[in-house]
Amino acid sequence: MARTKKIKAHVASDALIQQSIADQVRANENRPDRSTIENTNHANRPTAFRARHPRRTATSLPAKLLQPSNSAGFSKFLLPATQLYAHLLDHALPIFHCLIHTVPKLLPRKRASDPRMWIYPEPLLTLIKEQKESTWHYMRQIGEAVDWVVSEPNAGKGLNESDEGMATIQRTRPLLRCGLMGHGATITTSVKMVRAVEDAARSGNDAAGEKWHSSQLAILWLHEMSHAVVHAVLPAEPDTPQHVFLGTDAPTSEVGFEVEQRIFGGIMSLQRDVVPWAGGVCLEEWPDSQTLAYHREMGDLIETRGSSRALTKEWNVLWKVESDFWERMFEEEFWLQEGIAGNLAALHAKRDAGVTAVFKDTTLAEEEAIASEMQSMDYAEVREHLWVKQGSAVGEIETFTQSERNMADKSKSAETSKQQSQR
Repeated sequence: MARTKKIKAHVASDALIQQSIADQVRANENRPDRSTIENTNHANRPTAFRARHPRRTATSLPAKLLQPSNSAGFSKFLLPATQLYAHLLDHALPIFHCLIHTVPKLLPRKRASDPRMWIYPEPLLTLIKEQKESTWHYMRQIGEAVDWVVSEPNAGKGLNESDEGMATIQRTRPLLRCGLMGHGATITTSVKMVRAVEDAARSGNDAAGEKWHSSQLAILWLHEMSHAVVHAVLPAEPDTPQHVFLGTDAPTSEVGFEVEQRIFGGIMSLQRDVVPWAGGVCLEEWPDSQTLAYHREMGDLIETRGSSRALTKEWNVLWKVESDFWERMFEEEFWLQEGIAGNLAALHAKRDAGVTAVFKDTTLAEEEAIASEMQSMDYAEVREHLWVKQGSAVGEIETFTQSERNMADKSKSAETSKQQSQR
């Protein structure tokens, strides 16, 4: 009598799901009706005028993607944010191509109660014309299955007080008819984010504030749309949680922050109480151990993998971000510059100056180790905790007040954690 090995039900189910995704991806690649994809941007077919004055794909995205708010009262004030959001979607297209057109690896599970762990390959750096058209075709399908909601915080249901936004799966909206294995989603934006843009615009004299808040809104929508795409491409079961790693080197399963890290080189936030420069805007590399700990305390399920030092390192750098970094993105000419299109890292903020933020009380030896690491990266400490890239031309940096210096000595403030955890 031949010996047979009993296969556990969840193992067989996982194998079937992964094979189904692989079959669907191949079917989408080999679709005979290529005209559907090629005509996705049919409204932008070149006329004689358009042939002489071409416009970028971002301006012809599906209308649903260009209208994140379903309230007509917000449309006038959110227009700069929606336009920037469209450009960011276009810039992040290689990431969405990876999520839509590649087959993730599903790690083996020991028990049926364990979450599914999906690992995608690294996104391509650039896409050819056919890949862009195909990805936009499916992004349109996903966009049509997304509802946009602006909401007041409600701890009992929906957004918490500190949340900026969220994307929730809609299991009653399957997308299999569109060639996708998952479901539609609802993207909720905190009304506080919208009011910040409105208030700055209505004041008539706060153009800088309007651009800052609009940029944060556009980045939030990019973050949440990344989650919506994950909901659309992977089958989901109510009783089986799953975690997605965007790329083989991704240290966390927080896809939205992983997208921000790839697009901007980190997470932008306002840290006026910690940094000494005007404006107080900084960029912090994702992930860091304190923000991860905060998420877990709040009940967020974020998995980590690999041996990235960022997962355990007890300090980080808050890099100075000049206002022209985000203000230039509202200019159409910026997106037409050579080196922007097709370069996923083109929007990475410079790291010419930064403040080291330590998450715990440190010994002298630990302080010396931090200094040594910064010096090895060619930074010089010009004041306590303030580091400048040698040979760089940075703008004037205001002097620390004593309270700011004391705060930089301590663990990062609760505001620091909250700023990064709000999406």
